[in-house]
Amino acid sequence: DTSLPVPSVEIMVRDSLGRELARAYSNDEGFFTVNLRARVAFSVHARRLGFQMAETNLLRVAEDTVNLEFQLAE
Repeated sequence: DTSLPVPSVEIMVRDSLGRELARAYSNDEGFFTVNLRARVAFSVHARRLGFQMAETNLLRVAEDTVNLEFQLAE
C-alpha cells in the first residue's frame, strides 16, 4: 500500500529566499508540527532516505494552523 505513513521524514520550512525557518521530523504516524514565529511566505520540503524528496510551492497563509499532506515516492 503506497498510502502508509512514513516515520522519520525530515521536514524543512524555508522562506522565499531559501533560508531555513524551521525543521522537524515526522512521528511514527507520519505527522509533524512546525511552529513559525511570523506569518511569512514559505515552502515545505520533505525528505527521507529511500524516497524522492517532495516539496510545496511557495505558500502564503493567514491561518494559525495549516494541514499539508505529502506523498513520498520510493
